[in-house]
Amino acid sequence: MRHLDRPSRTGGVRVRSHVREHPCCQCSSRRGAGVKSENIKALVEYRLEQAKESLKASELLLTAGMVRPSVSRAYYAMFYAVLALLATRKKESSKHGGVISLFDKEYIKPGIFPKDFSKWLHDAFNLRQRSDYMVPYIPSAEEAEQVIVRARTFLDAIRKQLEIEESI
Repeated sequence: MRHLDRPSRTGGVRVRSHVREHPCCQCSSRRGAGVKSENIKALVEYRLEQAKESLKASELLLTAGMVRPSVSRAYYAMFYAVLALLATRKKESSKHGGVISLFDKEYIKPGIFPKDFSKWLHDAFNLRQRSDYMVPYIPSAEEAEQVIVRARTFLDAIRKQLEIEESI
């Protein structure tokens, strides 16, 4: 386990998280030795299924007029999709801010995904934080719909990238 090179800012909160090699990579003394690609592939598929279910739940919750949990589920759809990506590189973090920072470092900075995707993920995280913890903040239905549309686009793009990388 190592610390990120430098702390990052997510939503005005200073984040310093631990970055770990993925647990499946710790099966021998040499990191990465003995890692089975089937295990990574199964984890990627599991995370994508979580993302898909979260997106569907978000849509259903919004239809039922439950805006706050809808925003949360839309964010988690994006979060689980990022976890799927990071699993292919055997990376993880114990904190949401760390996962977001890794996504930016591994996929935004090199230009694999557009910078808008970073903004969308940060915005969804911040909106979820406000709607879950800021009393009496309630996001609007329009805000929830925007996060859902972005999450759908985000998930589709990540799925395509994973197909290109032959990770699914």
